[in-house]
Amino acid sequence: MSDGPQRGPAPRQAAIAEQVLAAGSATAAELADRFDVSLMTIHRDLDELERQGLVRKFRGGVTAQPSGVFESNVAYRLKAMRAEKAAVAEYALKLIEPGMAVMLDDSTSTLEIARRLGSGSVAKNVLLLDHSELGRVALHRLAPLSRFDLVLVDDGTSDRLLRDLDEHEVPYEVCPTAAGGPGDD
Repeated sequence: MSDGPQRGPAPRQAAIAEQVLAAGSATAAELADRFDVSLMTIHRDLDELERQGLVRKFRGGVTAQPSGVFESNVAYRLKAMRAEKAAVAEYALKLIEPGMAVMLDDSTSTLEIARRLGSGSVAKNVLLLDHSELGRVALHRLAPLSRFDLVLVDDGTSDRLLRDLDEHEVPYEVCPTAAGGPGDD
């Protein structure tokens, strides 16, 4: 059984990694059958994925056992422990009362709370950034800036970055700091 036309090992290896992350583990034989390649080819692919730190091989197969590398992989984190995250989010929502300020970190567990809040009483999605966080390439992109109703930045944000926000029609406000004044990055 083939997963469609693919050229070379890189697309197949990406698909293998996605499959293992979604399922948690797989045998080499299952993967060879699914991707319509030999066991030797699958072992080479798994060796490469293990070298990259994406999977952990065991005799006859591979697993997506959590590690520091996996914890930084948002795709893996979003799929891991879904029921538990949903249960914690539902319980936490019962503790939130109207008018309360809610602070959330960047974990996928709090993403479940944010999703539920977003479908309920939250009227605006506001993103808070200091000037050092704009114009950088991040390891993972969770949402484009245009998805936010308002982006708050500090007055150290360069004119160039503010023009970029204007050009992309991202609504923003500049917040004054004690240091004051826009930067010239």
